[in-house]
Amino acid sequence: MILTKINNVLAKIQTAIAVAALFIFFFGVTWQVISRIFGIAANFTEEVSNYAFVWVTFMGTALMLRENRHFRFTAFVAKFKGKLFFVNELICLLILLGISGLMLVHGTQLTIKFWPWHFTSLSSVSLGWAWLCMPVCGFTTCMYTIEAIVKFIKDPSSRKIIDESTAALMEAEEAERKAAEIEKRKGGKG
Repeated sequence: MILTKINNVLAKIQTAIAVAALFIFFFGVTWQVISRIFGIAANFTEEVSNYAFVWVTFMGTALMLRENRHFRFTAFVAKFKGKLFFVNELICLLILLGISGLMLVHGTQLTIKFWPWHFTSLSSVSLGWAWLCMPVCGFTTCMYTIEAIVKFIKDPSSRKIIDESTAALMEAEEAERKAAEIEKRKGGKG
């Protein structure tokens, strides 16, 4: 599906942005600590680190939503079966799409509003860059949620709720299966 291919590219770009923002955050905090120890003025590090952390948070939120690993309350929903599960998940996905759309629209408005403003410590850098993470997150979560809706309608088990212990057990079984396949291939070649 073309939407999945587009979203794969978006996810790679978004992951790169999140990693870069995380690096900036750690570098900024480290520089801030070092500068305080040696009495060097580094006023920009706190502001840059704060906004880098915000970028990491927004990019990570969208990526986890795509992987269906976002925070959910599943105590009751995990017991839903059949049509009730389908309707509940579809309603949740439509709510996510609506919230993502709001984040896109209002995030764009905030970015435009704050574009003429500047960082306090870096007066040549627009504060709009700090707010740009909201429409980026809104756009990508819209794309990821549309993909999830299409997948869910085709295959409702794509949104199956699995508790952490079951997921860990499934991962361990998969790893054992792969290790056995590798061992079998090695044994056949020798």
